[in-house]
Amino acid sequence: RPERPPPSGCRLATVPSVSSYVIGRRGRPFTDPVDPEALGLTDYFQVITSPMDLGTVRAKLESFGYTGAEEFVSDVRLTFDNALLYNPPADRVHQLAGIMSDCFERDWVKEEAKLEAKGVRVSVG
Repeated sequence: RPERPPPSGCRLATVPSVSSYVIGRRGRPFTDPVDPEALGLTDYFQVITSPMDLGTVRAKLESFGYTGAEEFVSDVRLTFDNALLYNPPADRVHQLAGIMSDCFERDWVKEEAKLEAKGVRVSVG
């Protein structure tokens, strides 16, 4: 997908600070699991086979539910990938998912370098 400029005030959603995405105004569409029934999305589970949201990511972080950075990064990516897959490009949720995904990827590179500089082995593709 094309590179997008990060939103103003975009903050890193790393292991210790995923709340910045969840709490931020732009992150609201991704905070809770999608409720297909309430939203009338009858085909949602046919298209999205592995739902994920940032609230679940945060809960897993707070309960030490991740065994490594790979799982954390995978779930954050899955959140945005699902939104990009299900929603058409003109939809606001699709556009926000693209922006936030780009921001996360940009900032994750920086966080990964910091962790590795501290001797923490991070092998995320």
